[in-house]
Amino acid sequence: MPLHCSKVFHKAVKDVRRTIDYIAEFPSLPVSIMSYSFGGMIATMCLALDKRLKGSVLAFSGADYRWINWYSPYTEQLRENYAKYSNEYNCVDELSCIKNRSRDMQRIGVLKEIDDIFSLFPACFHYDPLSYAQFVDQPVLFFQGLFDKVIPFISSQSLFEKLPKAKKLIVPSGHKSSYIFKKTIAQKVLKFLKEIL
Repeated sequence: MPLHCSKVFHKAVKDVRRTIDYIAEFPSLPVSIMSYSFGGMIATMCLALDKRLKGSVLAFSGADYRWINWYSPYTEQLRENYAKYSNEYNCVDELSCIKNRSRDMQRIGVLKEIDDIFSLFPACFHYDPLSYAQFVDQPVLFFQGLFDKVIPFISSQSLFEKLPKAKKLIVPSGHKSSYIFKKTIAQKVLKFLKEIL
């Protein structure tokens, strides 16, 4: 599963970068990216890899798949499949996942080059935004849902803490109920983008 996810996430990153190629044909347009949930994970990877992005808004996103895989209500089927079938790294439960990741987890945040991500074991590090965050030097506005269960708070906090130039705004909502705050979020986003672009 991690090898498959790595391919899928990197394909999404390529799609975003192709879009940036197109936008770059109009040099008067500043380029930034706004994302929500898992899109924020892809956006984090894109920010690390493509410096044409001048900034980002990451909303209700996170990193460190341990917390998402083992605690999000939306990954229950994944947990059942791991328990029943394992994966290519023999992850059958959270403890085996922690054990597999323990050695290279300590390298996160101190990698010298972005390509060093691909030396990490297991492959889930190859698409985990936690691995990419240290390479994001653009300004980021980060929305965090106080009661978010889809992206658990600890996952969201993990990503925020690794982003060197992130400013956090906490929204008193869950993941989906953040929609209630769409006007406030839009105002904050516009203000942020005017400041950085």
